[in-house]
Amino acid sequence: MSKLFLIHRYHYRQCCLTNRAIAKAKRILLAALLSTYPIGCETEKPRHSSNTDNENLENFLPRPKFADPIPGLLNRVLLQWLEIEDADGYEIQMSATKSFNTITKMWTVKGTNLEISIPQNGTMWLRIRAFNTDVTSAWSTVLKIKETS
Repeated sequence: MSKLFLIHRYHYRQCCLTNRAIAKAKRILLAALLSTYPIGCETEKPRHSSNTDNENLENFLPRPKFADPIPGLLNRVLLQWLEIEDADGYEIQMSATKSFNTITKMWTVKGTNLEISIPQNGTMWLRIRAFNTDVTSAWSTVLKIKETS
């Protein structure tokens, strides 16, 4: 039996099916799916390694994960990520350095994709976080995109 099925079965049998319980179950299932979803380009390890079971905390949004970027024409790239349950939107930051000391550009979007332009022969670092009216998630793992035309 898969881990995902066990989590699903346990959660639905152990709690009332209230809206809050269903939202919590969806967050647990999404976290299980995200843990095996491939991330494209080069990613950096998080600055802190915490395996805390954050899905059980009140007012918590899991950190988003980038999917493989899709290259386009004229130094453009389509960024994609999986939707986070209970998120009202996403904040994406671009920097010329992986430390994000200086933010080159910032976007706030409601959907799960964004088309951006990368400087010719440049390397850019990107990160994303989810937010709603109550809370903001931690920043994602950093995504490095290098334009090589």
